[in-house]
Amino acid sequence: MMSSDGKLAIISCEDAPKWGGPEGARRLCKMFKNQPDETWEYFMATEGEIPDSSKLEEYKGFVLTGSHYSANDQHDWILRLEKFLKDVFEYQEAKKQCSPKLVGICFGHQIMAKSLGAKVVKNNQGKFVFELGQIDVDQGFKEKEYYQKVFKEDPSFSMFQSHSEEVKDLPSDVIQSVARSDKCEHEILTYNKEGGLSFQGHMEITSEECLEKILPAIKNAGVYTTDQESEMKETLKKRENQREQVVTLIKEYLEE
Repeated sequence: MMSSDGKLAIISCEDAPKWGGPEGARRLCKMFKNQPDETWEYFMATEGEIPDSSKLEEYKGFVLTGSHYSANDQHDWILRLEKFLKDVFEYQEAKKQCSPKLVGICFGHQIMAKSLGAKVVKNNQGKFVFELGQIDVDQGFKEKEYYQKVFKEDPSFSMFQSHSEEVKDLPSDVIQSVARSDKCEHEILTYNKEGGLSFQGHMEITSEECLEKILPAIKNAGVYTTDQESEMKETLKKRENQREQVVTLIKEYLEE
C-alpha cells in the first residue's frame, strides 16, 4: 500500500467554458478524493500551470484530464506538460518506485503514452467516436487487486468514449495495453511497473452531461446526425454507464 502522505493533483488540460474551468477542476478533485485527510489541488495546464518537477517528492499522484486539444499540438503548455511527464517517469525509474503515480483520461492518456514514445494518430474509424462503449480487459489486468475490488471477475465494463485520435506503436518495454473495444485497440494502458494508468474513455462524464452538453454540441457541429442522437439516447436507457465504478478503481489504484 502506498503511503497516505503526499498531495494529489488534477492537471486540467481543458479550457472549454462548458466544462467549467477552475470550477470543473475542483469538481474532479472532489470526485477522486478517497480519504477525508487527502490533500488535493489543481493545475490549469492550459493557462501555463505545470507542476514543478523539482517537487515530485511532495506528491503521490497526478490525474490528467481530457481536452479538445490534440497531444500533437505545439502549444507551449502541451510541450511543457509532455516534458513534465517524462520527468515523472524518469523520477520513478531513478527512485525505483511507482510514485508519484500518473492517471490519464483521453487527452491525458494520449500525452502520457506520447511522452514515452508512442504515436497519437487519427482514429482508425476515420471519424470522431462518441458512444457508451464496452471495454474488454485482459486477464492480467482483471487479476489486479484494484480491478478485483471493483469489478471482481467481470471481463468488461462500459463508459463513454469521445475522441478523434488514439494511440498506436506502443513501446512495449514501458507501456502495456490491457484493454480494448470495437472502436479502439488501446483503451487502457499501464506504465512502468504500475507508475501510470490511463484510459481512452471518460469516467468523469455522467449520462446527464452527455444529454445536456455533448449531444447538442456535436449535433450542432454536424458530427452527429439526428439518427445517431436518437440511438445514443436509446443506448443510455439500456446500458449502464459504469463511470462511478471506474472512478472507484482509480481511487484504489492511487492508494496501492
